[in-house]
Amino acid sequence: MNSPVYLETARLVLRNFNEADLNTLVDYRSHPLCAQYQRGQFKDRENLSRLIARTKTDDPFSIGQSRLAIARKDTEEIIGDLFVGISKNTAALGYTISYRYHRQGFAYELLSAFLPALQCRFPNYDIICCTDTENTASISLLLKLGFIKEGYRKEIDSLIFRLPK
Repeated sequence: MNSPVYLETARLVLRNFNEADLNTLVDYRSHPLCAQYQRGQFKDRENLSRLIARTKTDDPFSIGQSRLAIARKDTEEIIGDLFVGISKNTAALGYTISYRYHRQGFAYELLSAFLPALQCRFPNYDIICCTDTENTASISLLLKLGFIKEGYRKEIDSLIFRLPK
């Protein structure tokens, strides 16, 4: 693997993107099952290629915005991506799992390992996630992970969830 691994679980690694990820990224980002809850996310080959180039050195444990590949440990194939935005005592997370890997516990596995690492690095930060009101799978996942529903924000048309400190 030519990217640093920031986190490892039983089945997954969290790493930077590389050029070999482009076809898979385009496939799931443009698929209706994944795209239906994404706002402002790139779906086309040209912009996703730029995203890969721009995020090759992102670090999920640094101030700023990072987007990383969630990859299978056994094949190195990406199965999704994780967004981490850290600023002003808040860490905002977003995630997309490929439609090919929905309902297999991958998001739960990754976030169950990532959240404690993030809390350790930023102990006094609020950790939040926003999700579409219709995204029942994501809502269920966040509640299972211990997030608390804070409410709805009309300006971003999303439910806000916060992880208790």
